Amino acid sequence: MGVLDERKLVAREKRNSTITAYYGQVENLREDLEVSEIRQRIRTFSQTTSDELIVALDLLSTIQDIAVVVHGATGCSASMIGYQFRNARQFKKDGAISSDRSTWYSTNLDERDTIMGGDEKLRIVIERAYNDHKPNVIFVVGTCVVAINNDDMSSVVLELQEELEIPIIVIDTDGFKSKAGINGSDIVLHGIGKYLISQNATDKQIRQVNIISTTLNYKTKKELHRIFDKLGLKANVIPRYATIDEIQKANKSIASMALNGEEAEVLLQGLEEIGIPAITAQAPIGTPAISKWLNELGKHLEIQDEIEIFIREEEKNVQSYIASQPLKGEKVYIDLPASLAKSIVELVEDLGGEVVGITIPFVDVSNKESLKSLKKEAYIQVGDGQLFELANIFSKNQVTFYIAEKAIGDFVSKQGVIPIPIGNKNIFFYQGIKTFVNSIHRAKRSVSYTRYISEDAVNPYANTWTKKSTNWYIKQEVK
Repeated sequence: MGVLDERKLVAREKRNSTITAYYGQVENLREDLEVSEIRQRIRTFSQTTSDELIVALDLLSTIQDIAVVVHGATGCSASMIGYQFRNARQFKKDGAISSDRSTWYSTNLDERDTIMGGDEKLRIVIERAYNDHKPNVIFVVGTCVVAINNDDMSSVVLELQEELEIPIIVIDTDGFKSKAGINGSDIVLHGIGKYLISQNATDKQIRQVNIISTTLNYKTKKELHRIFDKLGLKANVIPRYATIDEIQKANKSIASMALNGEEAEVLLQGLEEIGIPAITAQAPIGTPAISKWLNELGKHLEIQDEIEIFIREEEKNVQSYIASQPLKGEKVYIDLPASLAKSIVELVEDLGGEVVGITIPFVDVSNKESLKSLKKEAYIQVGDGQLFELANIFSKNQVTFYIAEKAIGDFVSKQGVIPIPIGNKNIFFYQGIKTFVNSIHRAKRSVSYTRYISEDAVNPYANTWTKKSTNWYIKQEVK
C-alpha cells in the first residue's frame, strides 16, 4: 500500500524509528540507528517544545486560498495570531488577494464540549468559514481536546463536503501520536497529496519541477525562481507560500526535489507513487553541496551542459566570500535539522571554522547518511527547545558562535555565545553563501555587546545543574 493510500499517516516513531531524546557521541548514535529495533529514549524533565499541532498550523497558515478551522479550545489556535502577522506582509509582496483577511477559525470548545462532544460547533464553524471567504479548500485541524472527547470530525466533513462542493481535509493532529513536531507537517503533506494531488493525476506534463518545502522563507523562494528561470525551467514551490492551484499542478511536473529531504519525505514518496520521479540530493548549502544538487537535477533532465555553465558562473561570484575565511580559528555550535546540519558543517569548515557540537530536533533512519559525514567523536544533542541542556553544553565547551533557525539570541548571548540566526534568511544556493558570510561579519561586530550582556546576566539554571552530565534527564525507555 502506498503512503497516499493510507487513510491516516503512521506516526514518525513507527514509520521511521524517530528519536527525539539523545545526547552523546555521533558514533554511538550511528550504531543505534543500525539495529533493527532502535532504543527509544525519553526525557524525565523537558522544557516546552513545538508539538505536531503547532508545526501543522505554521505550515497551513502560509497556504493561500484556504480557510483553517481549528477544532478545539480557543488557546489551541493562539499560535495562528503570530503566523498571520508574519504572513500578511509576505502575501502582499506576492500580490495575494487574501493578504488582509483572516483565514482561520476556532470552534472554541469549552468544558461541556469536552465531555459531550463538539460536532455541532464544528459544523457551524465550517459553514461560517465557507460563507465568509468562499475558500478553495478548508482544512479542519484536530487538537488534544478532540482526542479526549472522541469527536468524529470525518463524518461532519463528509456531510458538508457534498453540501459545499469544495475539498474539506481533516488534519488529524492531537499532540499524542508523536513527540516529533515534524509529524504535524507530515500529516499536512499527506492530506495535500491524498486529496488535492493524487486524485487529479494526469499524463500531461509541463517543464516544471516541484520543489517541496515546509519551512522555506520568501527569500529562498525568490532565489529558487531566479535559478530555475536561468535554466529555462519552472520551479513549482509547494506547499509553503503556495496557492491551491500551484499545489494541484504538482501532478503535471516532470520531477520533484526538496531543499531539506527529511521534511519533504511524505510528499516526495507520494508523488513518486503517481508517476512523478523524486530526485534526491544533499541540502544545497555551500558550493560542493550546491553543485551536487544541481548536477542531480541536470542528470535527470538531461541538461548537464547548461548546469555546468551555470555552476561555473555562479561560483566565480562567491569565491571571494569563501576565501575571506570569516570563521578562521572560531569554534561554532550548530542547531539545525540533521539534513541541513550536514551541509552547514561543511560550509563552516570551508570558511575556516571548527564545529564543536550539534543539536538536531530529531533523528531517524533517514538521517544515516547525514550522520556519516560528521566526525564520529563529535557530541550531538537530539531535542527541540531544550535550552537547559544547551546551557549545560555551553558551560562545558568553549563556543564562539551559535548558528540556528530559532530566534533565541537573547538566551544565547547571556551564555556568552554570539548568535547567528538564519531562520529569516536565505542560506541556500550561491546567494545563500553571500548572506551567510555577511551574517558572520555582522555577528562579529557584536562581540563586545555579548560580553557585556553575559557578565551581568542572571543564569536561570542552578549551578548544580551545569555540574551534572548533559544527558542527566535522558533515560532509555522501558516497555
